Amino acid sequence: MYGQLRIFSAVLALAVFSVPQMVCALQPEVLQSVVRVKPDWPLAARGRDASGAPRDPQGTGIAVFPGGYIATNVHVIGQAKKVDVQIEDGRQFAAEIIGRDTASDIALLKIDTDLPVLETALQPQLAEPVCTIGNQFGLGLSVTCGVVSATGRSGMGFNPVEDFIQTDAA
Repeated sequence: MYGQLRIFSAVLALAVFSVPQMVCALQPEVLQSVVRVKPDWPLAARGRDASGAPRDPQGTGIAVFPGGYIATNVHVIGQAKKVDVQIEDGRQFAAEIIGRDTASDIALLKIDTDLPVLETALQPQLAEPVCTIGNQFGLGLSVTCGVVSATGRSGMGFNPVEDFIQTDAA
């Protein structure tokens, strides 16, 4: 399982997938594969927003195996003991934390519903069209498209295990 988790490190901060034609609209199953991850962090770890209220952390997850398995980042779930996942149609599920790999910043969750699993481009080529989907700042899913600028980026100092795909999709 550890080896399989590391495969997904390139697609987790944002879900990155290959797009055959940049002019096509996304298929519904693409959006159904990307979820909001809502960890219940300890109050002291949440920080405060501009009004002084505790922040509610959120992040992005993506269905990686049939049966409700979702990959996200360890830094998204932090030290949470409880995590909820909100799927595209608005339903929310309690997630079981299956594991965390802090070296690659990958966490695996499981929810009690099946989600479509996307085919990912495990060996993307330079200048290949790609799109990213994410739940930045808890604002809901957003999509941006661009091209692969570089592969195999490492030595950035974010994680002990690094193998990033650089895109111009922001």
